[in-house]
Amino acid sequence: MAKVAAKTSDAARLEALGATEAEAQFRGHTIRVPLNLEVWPLNLVREHPFNAVDYLLAGQECGLRDDATVDDYRELSDAMADAVGISRLPETPAAPDQWFGGITTLVNILDRFEQDLASDLRRFWGVEYSERFTGTLSLRRIWTYIRRLDPTSSIVRAQNGGKEHWTEQMFILASVYQALTGEIYPGRPLRQHEIAKALEAMQAKANHVANLKEREAAYAAQSSPAAPAVSAMEQAIANRRHELGKR
Repeated sequence: MAKVAAKTSDAARLEALGATEAEAQFRGHTIRVPLNLEVWPLNLVREHPFNAVDYLLAGQECGLRDDATVDDYRELSDAMADAVGISRLPETPAAPDQWFGGITTLVNILDRFEQDLASDLRRFWGVEYSERFTGTLSLRRIWTYIRRLDPTSSIVRAQNGGKEHWTEQMFILASVYQALTGEIYPGRPLRQHEIAKALEAMQAKANHVANLKEREAAYAAQSSPAAPAVSAMEQAIANRRHELGKR
């Protein structure tokens, strides 16, 4: 009989013992899913998470009725991820497009930053990424290494468009530099609230320019009646010339 993981905290221990399945607890139901993430339908997890849930259920009773919502299925997907030890980080908000706990984040890194992942594993933990393909390095273990990456890691830099990720300490030092020199530290990036403030200022300026254009158009419309007066004068002169021409 296959060894089965009974709860999320068992994932690492039973993985070492050779467990093949994990048990996800969902609304009073126990659902078995493969403990080894390598045998999950990762393509479905990437592109069609709703179908991935159905695939992993494989006909098991889960307590969802025919009128189950997308949110119900997403909650079930998170329970499945919890069972195999790849939960969403506490500081990560539950977004409408975020399924399967931390698995989607892990898969995204595998798809887009695999070489950076290999570099970080070797640099920070002395682990060879190639061990994944020999069966000695599970995706669950990889997740434990990279779930909270060092700001200087290759993956963090790659996710930041190739730029260095600034830590709070770096911002503090840059503030000290600015206070001493009166100049902004070279290369200092804007923080999120600074970006929001700058965008707000740009929008206010755009609104001001739009208001000025509206006023200009209004003044032009008010001064336009002068044109008919000029036309009337020209018409009067033309009429007078016509009358003089008849004499």
